[in-house]
Amino acid sequence: MAQPHRLEMLLPDKPTMKYIPDLMLKVHPSFLRDLLNKMAFSRAAAVSSTDVISMDDAASVILEIKNDKDPRDNDAQYKKKLKYAKAVYKQMGIAFLTIRRKKNLVAKKHLDMARIILVDELTTLSKSDYAKCIEAFSSKDVLTYQQLAHVLGPKPAGEAKLHALHCQHFVSIDLTAGLRPQNEVRLVEGIR
Repeated sequence: MAQPHRLEMLLPDKPTMKYIPDLMLKVHPSFLRDLLNKMAFSRAAAVSSTDVISMDDAASVILEIKNDKDPRDNDAQYKKKLKYAKAVYKQMGIAFLTIRRKKNLVAKKHLDMARIILVDELTTLSKSDYAKCIEAFSSKDVLTYQQLAHVLGPKPAGEAKLHALHCQHFVSIDLTAGLRPQNEVRLVEGIR
């Protein structure tokens, strides 16, 4: 959620500090671990995950997104505000991370790939499509993107169905190397 709320911090004998976060996310704990281990945001978002978690088990993250050369980098008051905001979120069990655009958000292959997949998010899937998908994995844990897309139908319909299944978290496509025919695809835990 972009700019989800306004945090007002009351400090003794000081004016109220106001902070509006750039983004608030509910993420898989492994995604947060990747970010804390300094993995680029776009790369962490591309990592395949097949285990299912409830929203209660998802990690909450506040992201402050900054340009590489932000004029506020040398502003002591601004730095203090971020420090206090981070402390407030920590007390609430919410991670607070500052990320830079160039390092984290400009992996063109990941952005292009996300656009391609999300265009197909609302592709209509029949009961037969789900059954074909499950049957394709009957004796295998992993298929390639190309194999499963072919099972689901001829191009481009089979690929669109595969993208929709990924968006529905029915399958998980490993997208770390971009969108390629040899990418590994797995059923999400509990689907069989």
